[in-house]
Amino acid sequence: MSCWTTTRCRISTSKFVPEFMHISQQVTNLWRQVTVRFYKQKNLTFKVTHLVLYCSMVSALISPKEAIRTDTIPTV
Repeated sequence: MSCWTTTRCRISTSKFVPEFMHISQQVTNLWRQVTVRFYKQKNLTFKVTHLVLYCSMVSALISPKEAIRTDTIPTV
């Protein structure tokens, strides 16, 4: 939870693009690892769940509402 809050704070700063690219790379790497494991099992339920999970992660990362939230930024 604290990691996600920190990410939100970073997204709200001027480092948005580099930070987003870094997060995207991490998600992509994780996605590849999980994909290899899931598709080896040849299970349709796993594939569908996997796809839904990935779509929700991507939408959370690129959502404008998340990018401009200020309630998680600590005040000095």
